[in-house]
Amino acid sequence: VMDRIGKRRNLIGYTSQDELAGLPRRVLRARTIIYPVLLAVVTGLFVWALGGRITTSVSVERIQGPSFVELPDGLISSQARIKIENESDAERSYVLDLSRSPDAKLRTPQLTWQIRAGRSMTIPLFVDVRRASFVHGKRVVGIRIADDRGFARIIQVTLLGPEGDPL
Repeated sequence: VMDRIGKRRNLIGYTSQDELAGLPRRVLRARTIIYPVLLAVVTGLFVWALGGRITTSVSVERIQGPSFVELPDGLISSQARIKIENESDAERSYVLDLSRSPDAKLRTPQLTWQIRAGRSMTIPLFVDVRRASFVHGKRVVGIRIADDRGFARIIQVTLLGPEGDPL
């Protein structure tokens, strides 16, 4: 190109000031080590974040209708609603049970819940407990949600009930 336009060769070149001065070329610089290491760290963090993403989201939703009823045997049945979102790429089977609440009994319409990939489901449930276990109209129970692929989480649910013993 330089010959065609009548200019001298090497007027435009790909070199450094040090090479023009006759100094030896340095291939191994801090930059050539730091940049690949940073790239490997960022790539590793990205892969770790993808592999460790949450596959199930669980939340407690507000109930509709009466928050509790007194059963004929004197127990209080409090209603709760648990929303489970299957954020994985496969259908999952979920099971709910009580955790660390030996005096309570969980009632659900079915034992296992099938939730398709990318879908959510709101599960109605009832927890039967003694009237005396409510303090100021509230009782906290743990509900364990587990699936068939190793996911397990315990959430705390505040049940609403009567304020105190009946007169």
